[in-house]
Amino acid sequence: MNIAVIGSGISGLTAAHLLSRSHTVTLFEANTYIGGHTNTVDVQENGRTLAVDTGFIVFNDWT
Repeated sequence: MNIAVIGSGISGLTAAHLLSRSHTVTLFEANTYIGGHTNTVDVQENGRTLAVDTGFIVFNDWT
Protein backbone atom coordinates (compact mmCIF):
# COMPACT_ATOMS: atom_id res chain seq x y z
CA MET A 1 0.00 0.00 0.00
CA ASN A 2 1.21 3.55 -0.73
CA ILE A 3 0.83 5.86 2.27
CA ALA A 4 1.43 9.61 2.58
CA VAL A 5 2.49 11.06 5.93
CA ILE A 6 2.02 14.80 6.33
CA GLY A 7 4.51 16.50 8.64
CA SER A 8 7.92 15.44 9.86
CA GLY A 9 7.53 16.19 13.55
CA ILE A 10 7.98 13.46 16.13
CA SER A 11 4.60 11.89 15.31
CA GLY A 12 5.03 12.02 11.55
CA LEU A 13 8.54 10.57 11.67
CA THR A 14 7.43 7.79 13.99
CA ALA A 15 4.41 6.95 11.84
CA ALA A 16 6.51 6.97 8.66
CA HIS A 17 9.15 4.74 10.24
CA LEU A 18 6.69 2.17 11.56
CA LEU A 19 4.55 2.13 8.42
CA SER A 20 7.61 1.77 6.17
CA ARG A 21 8.20 -1.70 7.57
CA SER A 22 5.40 -3.06 5.41
CA HIS A 23 4.27 -0.21 3.14
CA THR A 24 5.68 2.36 0.72
CA VAL A 25 5.69 5.69 2.57
CA THR A 26 6.13 9.21 1.24
CA LEU A 27 6.77 11.90 3.85
CA PHE A 28 5.66 15.47 3.11
CA GLU A 29 7.03 18.48 5.01
CA ALA A 30 6.31 22.18 4.40
CA ASN A 31 9.53 23.41 6.01
CA THR A 32 13.05 23.09 4.59
CA TYR A 33 14.02 20.82 7.49
CA ILE A 34 12.57 17.81 9.25
CA GLY A 35 11.74 17.59 12.92
CA GLY A 36 8.73 19.84 13.45
CA HIS A 37 9.20 21.87 16.62
CA THR A 38 12.55 20.30 17.42
CA ASN A 39 15.42 22.76 17.27
CA THR A 40 18.99 22.95 18.50
CA VAL A 41 20.99 26.17 18.65
CA ASP A 42 24.71 26.53 19.24
CA VAL A 43 25.62 28.92 22.06
CA GLN A 44 29.13 30.23 22.68
CA GLU A 45 30.10 30.16 26.37
CA ASN A 46 33.63 30.70 27.70
CA GLY A 47 35.18 29.72 24.37
CA ARG A 48 33.12 26.55 24.09
CA THR A 49 30.23 25.75 21.81
CA LEU A 50 27.25 24.31 23.64
CA ALA A 51 24.29 22.71 21.89
CA VAL A 52 21.03 23.86 23.48
CA ASP A 53 17.80 22.07 22.61
CA THR A 54 14.93 24.57 22.40
CA GLY A 55 12.57 22.53 20.28
CA PHE A 56 9.73 21.62 22.53
CA ILE A 57 9.41 25.01 24.17
CA VAL A 58 6.17 25.85 22.39
CA PHE A 59 3.41 28.19 23.52
CA ASN A 60 0.07 27.36 21.98
CA ASP A 61 -3.13 29.25 22.76
CA TRP A 62 -5.15 26.14 21.94
CA THR A 63 -3.83 24.05 24.82
